[in-house]
Amino acid sequence: MDALLIMIVTHPLYYIGAVLAFGACMGFLIFLRGFLAGLNQLFYIDGDDEHTELARMRVGWGVALMVNMFVLWVAIRGFVTLIGFDTADLRKTGTIICSYAVLVVILYMLDIAFKKEKS
Repeated sequence: MDALLIMIVTHPLYYIGAVLAFGACMGFLIFLRGFLAGLNQLFYIDGDDEHTELARMRVGWGVALMVNMFVLWVAIRGFVTLIGFDTADLRKTGTIICSYAVLVVILYMLDIAFKKEKS
């Protein structure tokens, strides 16, 4: 037990990466379930409309979970590089995080616009 604790304390990025990879894998499985469930609607236009809405929601949640796990990993690596314990490229880290922030703002603005349009 002591060896495991020492290994986790000395090399935490390995275990953090494993947890985030597991989260991204779960996101991929959610995406795959939604995509494959909605695939029938693509070939045969006789599916239930409520069913396709659920499939679209699962696809969206799966993609969001995968992207969030990746950006969280990049942010953690960037922070560890800033304090001097890793050698990641900070320009790429900043580019990824800024692009993610712009994407979130655009999606939020589209969400607000579609909610006003439905009202």
